Amino acid sequence: MNPIYLDNNSTTPLDARVRDVVMEHLESSFANPASSHSEGRRARKTIDECSDSILQICGAQTTGTRPDRLIFTSGGTESNNLALFGLLGPITKSTRLIVSSIEHPSVSEAAQRIRQLGAKVDLVEVNQQGILSVGHLQELLKNPANLVSVMSVNNETGVVQPLEQIAEVCVEHEVPLHTDAVQAIGKSAFDFSALSLSAATLTPHKFHGPRGIGGLILKSGLEIQPCFFGGFQQLGTRPGTEDTALVAGFAAALRLARDELAERATRISGLRDLFEQALLGELGDQIQVLGGNALRAPHVSNISFVGLDRQAVVIALDLAGVCCSTGSACASGSSELSPAILAMALGEAVVRGAVRFSFSSLNEETEVRLAVQKVVQVVQKLA
Repeated sequence: MNPIYLDNNSTTPLDARVRDVVMEHLESSFANPASSHSEGRRARKTIDECSDSILQICGAQTTGTRPDRLIFTSGGTESNNLALFGLLGPITKSTRLIVSSIEHPSVSEAAQRIRQLGAKVDLVEVNQQGILSVGHLQELLKNPANLVSVMSVNNETGVVQPLEQIAEVCVEHEVPLHTDAVQAIGKSAFDFSALSLSAATLTPHKFHGPRGIGGLILKSGLEIQPCFFGGFQQLGTRPGTEDTALVAGFAAALRLARDELAERATRISGLRDLFEQALLGELGDQIQVLGGNALRAPHVSNISFVGLDRQAVVIALDLAGVCCSTGSACASGSSELSPAILAMALGEAVVRGAVRFSFSSLNEETEVRLAVQKVVQVVQKLA
């Protein structure tokens, strides 16, 4: 029997329709888009059209004298690093960065490196549901800051952050705001301009697009320092030959996610709710749904099997044919407790038992019900 794949926050299966677009452009748009000949211009036209499509779907400005920009990268991690290091510019003792205490490692570890380089880095607190404290952010912004970076949706719990309020505070204090929107864009409505954002990170492999490509949306007029050197591509901000086929797949996946957004959200949230309610019915107070009383994205369920070791649960479930994770794929296999869940102050027994299950529109109700049976069997055995 095929494994039951409930690790869609790590990556999603490639949509067959997107695969066909990628394959088509591997053949038809093979030329280097920086080349000036006809085939190069053809590839460049594809990239430009796809870039505009992605920006429009995300609510960014593509018209007028100063449109917003989309920088293509290798994925979410590079986009987040480019946002932090690029928007801060040269790091000095007077540089100040503010991030939340629940960020993805591609932000939190970049922030740690920025601290090591001499900058001041402050963390915004969250409550026990994993929701950022806007009041604490306001307190921190009483002193000048160069950049605030707060994720839109937490990758471990699915808790939606109050991004609109956060943006209002940042606008009031005239500080740029970057958001890691990797678990939001393609899963829920997102409007870059309406939120008054300075920068946003996205990557298509979270919504059935190709891996190996990501994007960073930048507000018009915002200056950013490159992290790579050696080419003039993308105005020198991110040099290197763009992959036209991956760009085309990126745009195709996002268009499909937009067109099917309501249908996917209803289906996925239904599967998640079924999963959680069935587990609560079987295991009761042996488990805790992290962020269960907060607004969550439809595709994420973080269950703590209180008193059990999360890695033992994940390994046992893998052997039983259920794919899940202990949190960010970038940190999977680490014996360290999740900093993001620790920040929620739920107690060590809860944090040690926390396992993430994440769903997609390709999951079926029958396999979710079977997954519940397998989880119950594994937990009872381990207990």
